[in-house]
Amino acid sequence: MFINHHIDKILKSNEKIFSDIVDKIASSNSLQTQKELNISYQFNKVLYDSVEFTLQKLDEEEGIISRLLYNSWGIGEEKNQRRKQLRGLGGRLKQEIQTLQRDRKRINFYYENISSSFTSLERLAEGLGQKQHQLTNKKREKRCSLYIKELYQKMDEIDALKKELEMKSIYLESCIFKYKNLLTRIPRYKEIEISLQLAY
Repeated sequence: MFINHHIDKILKSNEKIFSDIVDKIASSNSLQTQKELNISYQFNKVLYDSVEFTLQKLDEEEGIISRLLYNSWGIGEEKNQRRKQLRGLGGRLKQEIQTLQRDRKRINFYYENISSSFTSLERLAEGLGQKQHQLTNKKREKRCSLYIKELYQKMDEIDALKKELEMKSIYLESCIFKYKNLLTRIPRYKEIEISLQLAY
């Protein structure tokens, strides 16, 4: 591997070469991750409450027979304004779910990338650590110690970003779970098409 085979060259080169190597390993992925973390998402409570309210009103207004006819065969939607509202709201819910699933997929992509950067820095630090025990040149030994310290500082930064990505992914997953549970309460929800428009 590049890191293991070029420890000597790294130690013989100036500090800028080392900095360039670290930048190539980590900077791009760290920057992309930071941009992702700057994108915030707030649970759509207005949409959630609107669906819950409409479901409640539908239960209060709808009779057993009409509910059975609609749930089983789809008969009677045109006569019930609440059902029309729910189809629109359900389409918006599906859109929210699809968007969050896409966001989580992107987060997982960044997580894999930054984890790869962490692993590369860790291997470089280990390689330098092994080399440090063999060095007799005090100047190189001091430089090696300095590089190792810088690598572990960078690894700490990356580890913090990884944890933030994990927390964001968990939050989005919890939102998806709530949306999906609510969606399944809408009659004939599987037939609802994704919609960008919110119906009230």
